[in-house]
Amino acid sequence: MKYEIVLENSKITESVWNLIERLNRDEIPYMIKGGPMNLTRKTCDKLNELDCSCYEMSLDGLRKTHDLLNFNGSFDLTLKGLKTLQKSGVKTGVSTNVSAANALQIPWIIDEVVRVKADYYCLENLGRHFESLERMDILEKIRNKAIEYRNSQTLFIFNKSIFENVS
Repeated sequence: MKYEIVLENSKITESVWNLIERLNRDEIPYMIKGGPMNLTRKTCDKLNELDCSCYEMSLDGLRKTHDLLNFNGSFDLTLKGLKTLQKSGVKTGVSTNVSAANALQIPWIIDEVVRVKADYYCLENLGRHFESLERMDILEKIRNKAIEYRNSQTLFIFNKSIFENVS
């Protein structure tokens, strides 16, 4: 069994630290889905010491789009957070919540994720926003990027639901 901790406001509160310490003490694997806020070297080192198996953040577009969808400066803060986690020895994951605002940017988002050497990349919610032909085009571009980077450090994880209803 593996626990997934989803952080509200990207903060690791005292109660979250208590949960993490208990999971670690009981040797229960866990990962965290959160944002880049408060990812100092000290925090990332502590996550590594407490055997955090992975910390996942979203990258919901290139700089302008991601910042527009989140907050100003969040794109750079996310990349900095990934590097800090990696320096501390914590595996990193990146997800993209696909929308009409960022769908055409996916190939370049993938380039960025591979450039920063994230351990994995996944997509979420591709099906809701697009007609079948648009989805086919986007999936083909994603497939080509996955093939291009097949020898990279980044593992591509695609939920089967993104391929449903594609004809």
